[in-house]
Amino acid sequence: MIGKVVIGKTFGGCISYVVQKKDAQLLYGTGIRTENIRTMTDDFNMQRKIRPSLGKAVGHISLNWSLHDKARLTPEMMLATAQDYLLKMNIRDTQVLIVQHKDTAHPTCISFTTGSTIRARPFQTSTSIKRIYRYAGN
Repeated sequence: MIGKVVIGKTFGGCISYVVQKKDAQLLYGTGIRTENIRTMTDDFNMQRKIRPSLGKAVGHISLNWSLHDKARLTPEMMLATAQDYLLKMNIRDTQVLIVQHKDTAHPTCISFTTGSTIRARPFQTSTSIKRIYRYAGN
């Protein structure tokens, strides 16, 4: 499995990209209403207002499995792995959206979160990369 962290500034475009991809399947959402893109964006932005000084609050984490894992992976397994990954990355007590993408040959699960909770620390690319490396057992 390969993890890629992208840190951005705005929720609207990222959520639209993640949710509107062909055959995207919403696996999990907490702290947000998941009826539509507008309510998700509004909820993420509302929480972001807790820490207005935070520049880049958008965390877009892509977990990509090997093509060899595709036959045995279920949405439940992908969700459990994504949730475990978030815990090991110390991303807790915050809003989370997890979506499965089926538009590539390899299985992909997107975790979308905010770094703007009162207890969460801002995302830092170098720290995130080190944590991904440790999560993978290296």
